[in-house]
Amino acid sequence: MTDNPNPPNPLLRIWQQNLNRSSTNQHSLLHGPHAKDWNIYALQEPHIRPNKNTISTPKFYTVYP
Repeated sequence: MTDNPNPPNPLLRIWQQNLNRSSTNQHSLLHGPHAKDWNIYALQEPHIRPNKNTISTPKFYTVYP
């Protein structure tokens, strides 16, 4: 049997939150210390910029409805 230093993580961790269109709340959530602890963020009412895009980070994929 071989030792696997990186065993697969069987957990799917989802964070769901209503941001009330607040850019401050969205920045805090995406750039906070616990951002790496979640696999999926399901964000309701995200902040939308004037160019019709939302705040994002390279660590996540943005999916629009």
